[in-house]
Amino acid sequence: MLEGFNQLDDIFKTKITKPKIIVVIKAAQDHALHSVFEFANKGYLVPILIDSKEKIDELLLDINTKNSNFEIIDIEDDVSAAKKGIELVRKGKADFIMKGNLPTSTLLREVVNKETGIKKSSVLFHLALLDIPKYNKLLGITDGGMILEPSEEQKIKIIEETSKIFTSLGYEKIKFSLLSAAEVVNPKQKSSVEADEISKHFKNNETLIVEGPLSLDISLNKNIAQEKKYAGNIQGDADVLVVPDIVSGNGISKSLILMAEAKMAGLILGATVPIVLTSRSASDTEKKYSLILALLADKEN
Repeated sequence: MLEGFNQLDDIFKTKITKPKIIVVIKAAQDHALHSVFEFANKGYLVPILIDSKEKIDELLLDINTKNSNFEIIDIEDDVSAAKKGIELVRKGKADFIMKGNLPTSTLLREVVNKETGIKKSSVLFHLALLDIPKYNKLLGITDGGMILEPSEEQKIKIIEETSKIFTSLGYEKIKFSLLSAAEVVNPKQKSSVEADEISKHFKNNETLIVEGPLSLDISLNKNIAQEKKYAGNIQGDADVLVVPDIVSGNGISKSLILMAEAKMAGLILGATVPIVLTSRSASDTEKKYSLILALLADKEN
C-alpha cells in the first residue's frame, strides 16, 4: 500500500537505473518543459522535443538545461508532430510519450492508426492515480478519460493491464472495486450485472481481489462498509475504482480534485509505451507524478 505520492519518489529513485528517452509532442508548453527538465537534469530522462524550434528555444531561456542531453525536432503542425512522435516509438527511439500542446484526439488518432500506430492491447484506456488527503492510500480510477462505456470484456482487460502498474509499484494484492449504485445485483442495471460477472471471472485469481457491484461508500469508507455489514474483502480500502462509464470516472476524479484537494497523475495505457496525458491546465506536480508513473510503468527498468 502506498500512502501518497511522496512514496512514489522513493520507489522511483531506487528503480530507475538508466535514463529513458521521452518524446514530447508539441513541446512548446511551459509546464511540460519544466517537468521534463526536472528529471532530465538529474539524468533520468533524455527529451526529444517536437515543435517549433523557435518557440521551444524561447521557453528554454527560463529553464535550466545545462545538465541535460536533449534534441529538438522542428515540426510545428499538430498532425505532423504526432506522426513523427509515433514514428520514433515504432523505430525504438523513444521509451514513452508525453502529450504537449495539441488536442488529445489528434495524438490518439495516430496512436491507433492500423498501419502506422502503436496500439498494442485491444483496449486503450486512461488510468488516474490520486493522492487524496483524507484517504489512507493512493487511489486508482479507470476509465474516466477514454472509453465512453466499457464493455464487460473491456473492463476485464482494463483490470489486467492496471494490475501490472500496481505490481510495478510493489503491490502484492490489489483490490479492484467494480462500481455501481449499490452492492446488490439489479437485473435492470447493466453495471451491476456486469460487475457480478467480472468478479466471478477473477474469483480464483491469487493476486487480484475483484469485487462488485459495490457502492462508492463501501469502496472507500471502512465505517460504512461495517455499518452495512458488507462481508467482502474490500472494506472501505479499495486500491482501484473501475467505473461503469466515462462520466462516472471523470466526475469522481474531478470532484476529489476540486473538493477534496486531491492531486492526480494520469497515463494512457494499452499502447506499446505509456502515454503521459494530462490536461493543459495540469499543475507541475500533476505532470511530475504522471512522468514518474510512466517511468515506473516501463517494464525494462
